[in-house]
Amino acid sequence: LHEPAAYSIGLRTFEVGAAYLRRTGAVGVIAPELVGLTRTLNVTTHYAVLDGTDAVYLCKEDPPGLGVQLASSIGARLPAELTAVGKACLAWLPPDTLSDHIPSPANGAVATGVDKRLLEELADIRLTGFATDSGQASAGIECVAAPVFDVSGPRGAIGVSYLLGLNKSADEIADKVMTVAARVTGMLGGTVPR
Repeated sequence: LHEPAAYSIGLRTFEVGAAYLRRTGAVGVIAPELVGLTRTLNVTTHYAVLDGTDAVYLCKEDPPGLGVQLASSIGARLPAELTAVGKACLAWLPPDTLSDHIPSPANGAVATGVDKRLLEELADIRLTGFATDSGQASAGIECVAAPVFDVSGPRGAIGVSYLLGLNKSADEIADKVMTVAARVTGMLGGTVPR
């Protein structure tokens, strides 16, 4: 009898993934900005992009001594409509492509378009310039995110995550996150829509 072959992801796979991140260019610009934002706010910071219906985390910075591991990790996928980074990305998509990034109802119901509450939330995000997630993606975790743009338009989002109840001002955090996202947008040759 032959034993089934065992497969594992090895160093070569890591090299291919790292080459992809280098090619995108944004991660090299964003990583140092995340370090600065983490030091300023003492929270976990991350950068994510849309891939289908998911927000995929490409870069992350944890503050020193963080005892709690947050849901975001490099390479993790979370439903975009539940995460602050995902909603920050969704808010600036052309309306006719939005349904491509929202999962169909799981109960077999016929999808009649994007949920009205989500559309209202995305409109609010465009007005304020930032998205929030109060425990939607991960219980007990508050997240704030702002979009990043390059020359072709929406690129991804920079977000921060921290435990609910830490008495952090979401508006103050949002201001700092939007400032960093705007600075990165400028470095990538993009402009923040007004």
